[in-house]
Amino acid sequence: MSKSMGFMLLKNSRRWLAKEPEGWSWGDPRTLNLDMIWQEVHRFEMPSGMDISFHGGGIIVFHFQPNSKTMPNNEELDEQLRALSERVKYMNAFCFCLHASCLEKEELGLETTSPTKRDIFIYRGSPTLLSGEAIETLPTNDRKLDKNRPFTGPGYIGKEALDEAGRRLAGLAHSVEAKLLDQAALINQAIHNYQNHNFSSAVTLAWTVCEFIQDQKWVEHLAKSRHRIAGETLSNSKRDRASDINSSKVTGILNAIGIIPDDLKNEIDQVRSNRNNWLHSMKEPGRVDAERAIKTSAKLLENASKDTFPVALMLMSPSLEVN
Repeated sequence: MSKSMGFMLLKNSRRWLAKEPEGWSWGDPRTLNLDMIWQEVHRFEMPSGMDISFHGGGIIVFHFQPNSKTMPNNEELDEQLRALSERVKYMNAFCFCLHASCLEKEELGLETTSPTKRDIFIYRGSPTLLSGEAIETLPTNDRKLDKNRPFTGPGYIGKEALDEAGRRLAGLAHSVEAKLLDQAALINQAIHNYQNHNFSSAVTLAWTVCEFIQDQKWVEHLAKSRHRIAGETLSNSKRDRASDINSSKVTGILNAIGIIPDDLKNEIDQVRSNRNNWLHSMKEPGRVDAERAIKTSAKLLENASKDTFPVALMLMSPSLEVN
């Protein structure tokens, strides 16, 4: 498995990365060429040694480190799939970090991309040496640029926002035990489902984040204290399991001891109720429910990471006639 894989950032509202190229004119495809799309315009080096290169036309390539979890240990199918899943997780987490960074640095609400294995390609240093399922949708020759709609739109995402996204990703990746990188990837997938009007999946994914982070905080609290809870001193084996007390009680205790503030507790309780109504009673959540779930999960990620992750959700209005 090649160590370098990438994806095209935005499918519907593409922007240049780092800068707009000289000689390019919006609306005139004759001024667009392949070099503009694929030229490396910026690079971020993570403390782990993994590099992220940014290419003009909205293409992002991750250069993974040998001997890391993103590299397969053998040729077995399950091991290859595990390594691929790890790479896709990094890409999804980065997309969420970039969403937050664009809001913070450029006040730009950015549509979220949620890469899957169908959206990524293996990169060997040139657009003529690509492989993977995504190559059918990528600009690989000037003729293809002429035949398809423009690959970029006006405006660009600046270097400061790209670096800030890399910094956020590095911070999440550093918190290995808390699995914050996994949580950011799930929030990104929840946002993507929201954009596609799949509100039930958005709520389910966001609640997974809410519950996991609370459980982690609960286990950490128990590990640090020998307090009696409900009159019982918990054994070491029980301290290792957050499931000994149900989710609503965990939220209440974390609120009572000051780990979760009152306003966040109220939002968590509402998200839990909406999720349970969906899974246990098939009461499908709506747009407002999904929005609350995503923003609540992002607040919990902020609480756990001590970083900021602002969210601005965008939704395409359906084109339906009203009788």
